[in-house]
Amino acid sequence: MFVPRGCRVKLLPKQKRNRGRATSVSPHCLRNPLAWGLYPLAMGSINRSFNKKRRNILPPVPKHLKTSADRTGKDYRELHEWIDDPDITIKAQRHDITKIYEYGAIFEEKYGKEGVQEYIAHIHDDIHTKFNHILRDFEKAMTDALIYFGVKKENM
Repeated sequence: MFVPRGCRVKLLPKQKRNRGRATSVSPHCLRNPLAWGLYPLAMGSINRSFNKKRRNILPPVPKHLKTSADRTGKDYRELHEWIDDPDITIKAQRHDITKIYEYGAIFEEKYGKEGVQEYIAHIHDDIHTKFNHILRDFEKAMTDALIYFGVKKENM
């Protein structure tokens, strides 16, 4: 039987036990879901909601074209379409931050320093967008878990 550290459990006499399980736990332990190891539960619900709702949360190519045009006056369409390839596995490889030097050299040769800056800005924008979505999903999952276990009241 799992009992969080610092929590007390009362056992009934042997003949009244329910298959050897505790019958009551100190109240302060019931009010603290984190003491019961609910952090992994919250993370699991984040992953489930993230995978169901937001498969493609990165900015689309037209948004990258607009931000490039605002920054430099050029849209760098070929660069953005190359990075955001329709094939998901290729797209993931091209967003790999460990290959920034390798891909950066290609873009510097083709577009100059400004092209490298746009490549890095594209990766930065995608990372920023993705982590903001993950953070929102995490906060919602934690709130849902705390409401479920009665630690937090539901806003009506």
